[in-house]
Amino acid sequence: MNMMDIEKFANIDIFKDSGRYLLISDEIQDLHEYAMHILTINLSISEEHHPKGSAEYCHIKETHDEYRDFYMPSTVLMLLYIFFEKTLRTICYSITNNSSFYQIPKGKKFPIDNDGNTFIDKALNYLKDECHLNIKLTKEHSNYIHSIRKIRNDYAHGNWDNVKEQLIRLDLETAFRIVTEILDSIRDKDYE
Repeated sequence: MNMMDIEKFANIDIFKDSGRYLLISDEIQDLHEYAMHILTINLSISEEHHPKGSAEYCHIKETHDEYRDFYMPSTVLMLLYIFFEKTLRTICYSITNNSSFYQIPKGKKFPIDNDGNTFIDKALNYLKDECHLNIKLTKEHSNYIHSIRKIRNDYAHGNWDNVKEQLIRLDLETAFRIVTEILDSIRDKDYE
């Protein structure tokens, strides 16, 4: 991710709410700040200890490039997916139990039948079909979320080549924008 992309990522509109979605709003803001911290870590090389052009310098630079271009963005995407899945679980639980704030009490779980679909698909369908929320979910949203899930799964299983291949087609700004748009849609329909 180059500096121009980081600047765009830093300035994207992230999901915000001061009502019953406040905790979710705080969590995605924290995740965005954490992502900014990860993506802007200074990976400089001490030329005093590793002269430019030396084998050590080249090895360290290659390692830094891999961290910047691969490990950092893929880690952020994995964390965003985990956040989104947890958030949908929380929203499903809270809407069903008429909570004033969206947070699952410790030790509770929101059960959704295992029908072979991803949890996110099941949760969104539950919110649409059972809770009657007309959520705005475009083909772009679905495709992007599924691509992030593939990265999360391949990352968790150490399939680095698959992650690298998929990472080329995704960017963090779009990923956060899509999660925000879906959460905005859920919140807006829930508040109606």
